[in-house]
Amino acid sequence: MKRRTGSFALVAVLAIAFVLLALLWTAPADVAYRVLRPRLGGWQAQGLSGSLWDGRAEQVALHGMALGVLEWKVSRPAFFSGTTLGSASLRGPQVTLDLDFERTGRTAQLRNVALRVPAQVLAPAIAVPGLVPLGDVHATLSEVDLKDGYVNRAVGGLEWREMGVSGAAEGSLGDIEAVFGRTPDGFVLLEVRDRNARVSVAGQVVFRGPAFDLEAKLIPREPSLQLFTVLRLVGQRTEDGGTLLRVRGSMPPLY
Repeated sequence: MKRRTGSFALVAVLAIAFVLLALLWTAPADVAYRVLRPRLGGWQAQGLSGSLWDGRAEQVALHGMALGVLEWKVSRPAFFSGTTLGSASLRGPQVTLDLDFERTGRTAQLRNVALRVPAQVLAPAIAVPGLVPLGDVHATLSEVDLKDGYVNRAVGGLEWREMGVSGAAEGSLGDIEAVFGRTPDGFVLLEVRDRNARVSVAGQVVFRGPAFDLEAKLIPREPSLQLFTVLRLVGQRTEDGGTLLRVRGSMPPLY
């Protein structure tokens, strides 16, 4: 009797496992989202269609910020071996993003990242009262390694095109660019410089998990009351007529 009971239990467990596997193999995107939502951190989605493996969301948001339409593809074999592997494409009125991704446990790797966002999303990080950043930020990154949702390594760079501000002061400063590197102690470093802008810009951003420190020197290349007013608001005046901008802050995790 005990042997028959044990055999029945084993068959029942195998049957349940088979049903669950079949459901997961063909899981609709909305069902998968409800199951996986506790593991998605600050991400939210609406208007889901397709499946867990090949789907679409009519609207996605990160930490309450609406981004646009998301389409994705995920590898079934990799998923069942414990790795989330695939590609994603995001299209919104102001944001576009394409990337390949691979995540295992606490770590993730992004590859072939092409991103465009409005500079105003940087406003909370720069934290200059009364000023709203203008322009677009474009990122082209061949590799990005994440740990616990924060950048641990990056290869590539950023461009802030038509950098400017509005609000308490108005001004267009030109284009700046930044290139990622690493410090000897393992922190992620972003070197910043201008591209023949109206203002000379030289500085760096150091990322340590959720925390970052920005320090940059800005010197006007032309006599302009407009530029002087803008620079007076963004940082500390220096003896050479420039401005020293220092910002220390933190970022929410990507997952």
